[in-house]
Amino acid sequence: MIDEIDYWGYLIQEYQKNEKAARYKFLNIESLINSISIWENDSDNFDRSLYAYLNRITLISRDTTEDEEKGKVNVMTIHAAKGLEFPVVFIIGAEDGIIPHARSVEEGDGSVEEERRLFYVAITRAQDKLFISSCQHRRKMGGVVECAPSPFLQEIPENLVEYHEPSTALEAEQALDILAQMKAKFGN
Repeated sequence: MIDEIDYWGYLIQEYQKNEKAARYKFLNIESLINSISIWENDSDNFDRSLYAYLNRITLISRDTTEDEEKGKVNVMTIHAAKGLEFPVVFIIGAEDGIIPHARSVEEGDGSVEEERRLFYVAITRAQDKLFISSCQHRRKMGGVVECAPSPFLQEIPENLVEYHEPSTALEAEQALDILAQMKAKFGN
């Protein structure tokens, strides 16, 4: 099917200014095809249906009750969170260059809008509380770089935002006290 619809040609046309992006997207399709092929040819696999395959690769494959969820944390990508909701959601690394990803900004082909939609998906996963964090400095490739908050944060209505910015760096004991307070607030 990929050859029949000339998907590679479509990608080259769509990403005329960035063949690397087209190649990356095509490699994703090839990876999916390879994964399905391995699934279909596995002699230990007795159910080779699409349904069984999708259940196998899904990060969260079952609904759980509240009792089962108590004390558990789901760590996932924004893509994996689509269609799911959680009482409390933490979005970490809401920094320029991460969301929107630096590559999206550099390509300038409208993919920043896709990043904006992904951010919207992330913030709408929260049923009760949403915590978004960014840092001022981040270790990167052996050094420390300055970080700026994601420009998408400015698009959230001010009446929905409560900022918590420490004026000075915390001592280790203060940080441990804050973590203990958070633990008490959210339960053991």
